[in-house]
Parts: sequence; C-alpha cells; structure tokens
Amino acid sequence: MPLKSFAWRLEENIVSDIYKIAEEKQVKPALIVAQALKQYSQQYYFQEKSSLLSEEVIQSQKSLMTLLEHRLNNRSNQLLSSIAIQQFILAKTIAESLDISPDAVELYRKQAVEFLRENNRLFSLKEMIE
Repeated sequence: MPLKSFAWRLEENIVSDIYKIAEEKQVKPALIVAQALKQYSQQYYFQEKSSLLSEEVIQSQKSLMTLLEHRLNNRSNQLLSSIAIQQFILAKTIAESLDISPDAVELYRKQAVEFLRENNRLFSLKEMIE
C-alpha cells in the first residue's frame, strides 16, 4: 500500500507519549501513530458500522416482526369487537328490563366517557356508583 505523508498539529503531551512508546518498542514514531490510527478506525467500524448479523437476517427479522404485529393487531381488534358486541347486548338487555329510556342510556355513556377522560385510567363499577 502506498504511503502518504500528513502534517497534523498534536498536543505536546500526546507527542511526548508517542515518542516514549516508540523508544520503548524501538520503532519509529510514525509507526506508533499509524498503529494507533488503524486501531481507532477498526474500533470505530465495530462500534458504528458492523453487526454480528447479516443484512438478510436483519431484514428477515424485521419482516417477521411486522407480520406478527399485524396478526396481533387483527386478533386484538377481533377480541375488542367481540367484547363490544357482548357489552352492547348486556347494556341493551339491562336497559330494556329496567325500562331505561334511550336518552338516559346515552347520558350514562357520556358520563362514563367523561370520567375516563378526566381520570385517564380504567374504572370500576364501584367508582361510578360513588
């Protein structure tokens, strides 16, 4: 590989450390700098750019996660729809058996929604009665 020369400004303590290391190892200071830069570039690559998994595996995992999220959303939507239907049947049965007017049922629904907005949490029937 062809060599290139560079002129860089370094702090005095770094330069003295480079010369001390070069003297201990009995090599030229330029070799110490080259090794340090090589080590830093490898460390940077491994920390920033590399991955233990291939790109195909990562893409496969992402597509699998997307598929699973889609299935989970569909299943939770089906479950919520089923619960809503059951709740409607119960509410309708109770309202008709107690002779509650549709206007009163709508008022109760609005009160429940407002209670949820104010408290931002689930509520129990006991809290609604109080």
